[in-house]
Amino acid sequence: MKAVRIIVCSLLLILPVALVLCLDPAVWLSKWNFVTGITDTLFILDLPIAVCLCHWFRPEWFRLKKSGWYSPFPWLLLGLVSWVYSALGMYLSIRFHRGPNNGFSVFCAYALGWMYIWFTMIPIGVIYLVIHLIRTAIRRRRQRSHSG
Repeated sequence: MKAVRIIVCSLLLILPVALVLCLDPAVWLSKWNFVTGITDTLFILDLPIAVCLCHWFRPEWFRLKKSGWYSPFPWLLLGLVSWVYSALGMYLSIRFHRGPNNGFSVFCAYALGWMYIWFTMIPIGVIYLVIHLIRTAIRRRRQRSHSG
């Protein structure tokens, strides 16, 4: 059973990168495109998938020990990681002369970078929530049929 978990998790994390490498011809045009294509895929798709997998297998990481309420710390950490990624990406783009032609993009990366992750985390999280609710409903139905 543990091997199946590892295989499923690995496939869920490798599949987006493989799809970008196979379906996006621009990734192969330069080293810069390759690196940014891979890192953007890791950040935009794999990070939200990894958070959902962590919640699936270790939900206690997302709750406060004393009260049992959901902890804000994982979500604040996700926002911080998002801001660091977007600010660092903008800084490196400017440093390597691949940056934007205007200052508004720079402002958005530095001031609003903390919320970039939520544009992809919300749809992936909704899919995860639907799967989780279906799984819970199936478990409850099985428990009712076995107990009754």
